Amino acid sequence: MLTNGDKKRGMTPAEIKAALLLRGISQAEIAEVIGCSRDLVSHVINGRRTTRRIREAVAKALGRDVEAIWPDEIYRRASGRIVKRAGFKL
Repeated sequence: MLTNGDKKRGMTPAEIKAALLLRGISQAEIAEVIGCSRDLVSHVINGRRTTRRIREAVAKALGRDVEAIWPDEIYRRASGRIVKRAGFKL
């Protein structure tokens, strides 16, 4: 359990890639399943892009919740409204 002084720690891009490798899942396979490019999956894993759909696919492939991998992110909804995730500080 986290206390107020603790900071949630997600997974680094290297940890995500290693976990996918251990499960025998490639970024290309994730891309094919959800219908996007492998480059886009790579950009999301490396933190250069943020899409909820791809993060959910990566999390599902790893058997984890999105928040366990990326706990401190914000998302912009289609309406333009920004949704903050727990622990994120502006």
